[in-house]
Amino acid sequence: MKKYLSPTAFFGILQATTLFAANWTLIDLGTLGGSETFADSINDLGQVVGTSRLPDDADSHAFFYANGVMQDISPINSGDIRAGRLGINNLGDVVSGVVVGDAYYPVIYRPQSMQTTALGTLGAMSGFTGVATAINDSGVAVGYSYLSLGGTRHAFAYRNGTLSDLGSLGGYSGALAINSSGTAAGFASDSVNGFGRAVVWLNNSILDISNGAESEARGINDLGQVVGESMTPTGTQQAFLWNNGTNEYLGTLATGLNSQAYSINNHGDVVGTADVISGYTFVTNPITHEISTITNYQNHAFLYSSGSMVDLNSLISTNAGWELYYAYGINNSDQIVGWGSTDGGEHVRSFILEVPEPTAPILLFYASAAMFAFRGRHRYGYLKR
Repeated sequence: MKKYLSPTAFFGILQATTLFAANWTLIDLGTLGGSETFADSINDLGQVVGTSRLPDDADSHAFFYANGVMQDISPINSGDIRAGRLGINNLGDVVSGVVVGDAYYPVIYRPQSMQTTALGTLGAMSGFTGVATAINDSGVAVGYSYLSLGGTRHAFAYRNGTLSDLGSLGGYSGALAINSSGTAAGFASDSVNGFGRAVVWLNNSILDISNGAESEARGINDLGQVVGESMTPTGTQQAFLWNNGTNEYLGTLATGLNSQAYSINNHGDVVGTADVISGYTFVTNPITHEISTITNYQNHAFLYSSGSMVDLNSLISTNAGWELYYAYGINNSDQIVGWGSTDGGEHVRSFILEVPEPTAPILLFYASAAMFAFRGRHRYGYLKR
């Protein structure tokens, strides 16, 4: 019996072929005057938030990047106290933290109006009280806050002016991502000194998705698919995808041992970082004169799509001069944001990678193939009426 791919399957192949095509467009985000930038998140409008060095590298400030322009948004996540990565939604609202008096509080910041909303605290009133990590388009923000100075931290959700404790598995917790329906993902422990486990907060309850392994959930899409990293039985760390109760490891790049996933879009495309062999060091024992070999590893940004993981360095022009280390965010247009270097790792710069548009011949080929599949299914009676 002949088998025919559905048009849907063909368009899935088209997407994977397009994503893994060479020579993506790479955009250098620039800096606020210093030598380095560290981009954290990207929304569907291509707006980016992160941190940049100032002139002479004297300090670092948070930035908001849109339409080719990088804007200084200090004092958000700037100054003597800084925490984590900044988050952004499709309205351009930014979440992180800010110093107020003698305390660092989680905040929502709106660059258009330059309005800052402090979210409060679950208990701690001085020092580092907590930070907001993600926000959805409904304005619901998540993060973590300390219950007391030097005490345990718990995940929170901020909605309609109220900060709520999301609880834990018995120890600490933190929320790192939230989708459009308000489902949050992050980590929690079963004791104060226990290891973190990947969890999801759904319908006022907490769901352990770790399978008992030390792990952390870092990204969630609107379908409820969750990504992060987990310790494996062999002691390595691998990116995982949790989908409707099923956990799967995403693997590593060809020569590597470890991987971490940071973000997933609504197409199921995942980005993160994975180590690869960068070289070898030979060491001679001064007494026995035996030579031992040390394997050196370096992190490379990856894209995982349609069941395959690819090194993002293979998708840019060989003469671009970039080496891409981390991919932290991917939006629903498959724009990817992350860190890399143009000088061999001396300084870190931020980039946006944009997927190339399929050429007319490729579109024509797949359209013809899809039509052939459709006619074949109809001819052999595979279409249901």
